Amino acid sequence: MEEIDFLMNSEPAIVPMTIEAWVILAFMLGLVAWGLWELQQKNLLQQNPLSLP
Repeated sequence: MEEIDFLMNSEPAIVPMTIEAWVILAFMLGLVAWGLWELQQKNLLQQNPLSLP
């Protein structure tokens, strides 16, 4: 019974760290997606160069 009281009264100290970790993960995935998109655009330009006047 004491264990249940301890678990019910303990504060979730890991929640703010989890939120920060999710924000960092989302930022890193955004950077990876941006880099892959730019790489794809560069490859498309090399394959099909635009005819500029």
